[in-house]
Amino acid sequence: MTAGRIAQAGSPQEIYTSPSSPTVAAFVCAAVLVPAVISGQHARSELGELTVPTGSEQGNTCVLIRPEQIRLAATDVGDGALGQITAVRYFGHDATVHLRLDRSTCSSPHGSQEHGYRTSAPECD
Repeated sequence: MTAGRIAQAGSPQEIYTSPSSPTVAAFVCAAVLVPAVISGQHARSELGELTVPTGSEQGNTCVLIRPEQIRLAATDVGDGALGQITAVRYFGHDATVHLRLDRSTCSSPHGSQEHGYRTSAPECD
């Protein structure tokens, strides 16, 4: 619900994997919104090239990435992005990792909903 109205109806899996808005995405679980350019079924972003569903909005937009979709590596591996870890917060079985990339700062929140983490780039709000 958003402002007392149903924002999206569907199965839990559908709402998690295909939220109708950034608000719905953040309500369900942690979400990282990244500016990207979509052409066909590929989105280019600071995190590398991502595959997007058929019918995705084309051009300049934002893509939603769930924390479990982000992998950190010690060196440049594949089509990823180079960055520096600036902070790590541990919450027992999970952690939030803050990264500084070439042109922005993103968070990779690995945590439960109760922590309420949501990170977005200004262009995505």
